[in-house]
Amino acid sequence: MQNQEAGGIQFVSGNWPFDPNKPTLIFIHGAALNKDCWETQVKFLTEFANTVAIDLPGHGTSKNQVKIMSPIMLSRLWISLILSNPLDLFLVA
Repeated sequence: MQNQEAGGIQFVSGNWPFDPNKPTLIFIHGAALNKDCWETQVKFLTEFANTVAIDLPGHGTSKNQVKIMSPIMLSRLWISLILSNPLDLFLVA
């Protein structure tokens, strides 16, 4: 697993760079958690898919310390992540 950072957001990926021939699974943690809760899934699903788990702003080691994110803010975060990645398919868990 590899720790990464983009735009102040910390994330962990099973493989980097992503394999364009595999689907991509994005794991989103719940309130009061961080990307570490998905460590097992990120690690063991890499055989079948690109895997990534992020620390939402205000959680874990992400630099942006926004404590409350509205659904609109989360939507913008995911749209920017998806648009900045050249892969065709994202499955969000």
